[in-house]
Amino acid sequence: MPAYFGKTQFWTRMATCISIVTLLFACAASPSNEAVTNFDRSPASGGMSSDDARAVLDAHNQARAQVGVKPLVWSTELAAIASIYATKLARTGQFKHSGQRSYGENLFMGTEGAYGPVDGVRSWVDESRDYDYNVNHGHGKTVGHYTQVVWSGTTAVGCGQAVGYGSMWMVCNYYPVGNIVGQRPY
Repeated sequence: MPAYFGKTQFWTRMATCISIVTLLFACAASPSNEAVTNFDRSPASGGMSSDDARAVLDAHNQARAQVGVKPLVWSTELAAIASIYATKLARTGQFKHSGQRSYGENLFMGTEGAYGPVDGVRSWVDESRDYDYNVNHGHGKTVGHYTQVVWSGTTAVGCGQAVGYGSMWMVCNYYPVGNIVGQRPY
């Protein structure tokens, strides 16, 4: 261990480096569009229970069906990346987007025990009440989470969750990315 690091600093930096390396390997290939039917509490399901992962996918697809858009498939790669980022958010307590541009990203945070992953999807879908398709915006209201959920060009989703700072943090990643300026979601 380098002399200029304390023991805690060393292991914190090692964990960060491992997370970054894992993220880089996960990003190396485009997410597959293979349907996943065997969910478990692994990076493939974003650390969610199999029931929660299925429910999150179903909630996305119900919203998409309402506007006539094809259903999404679960991407294990996107779920693994989302899980890593959700863990970072839960560890730091900072609610902010990752800044990457390779895939779409929706974030949700709610009080631990009071909110679950499906509540995150519902909160994004609830933005639909403010979305005006005719002008393709929300008249000053946030609608970008909803439009990403129903973006017709998006074919895959993967979500992850983590707990920290008394909250449940959820990240959903989408591929291909949606919310392209000048285009309608469907």
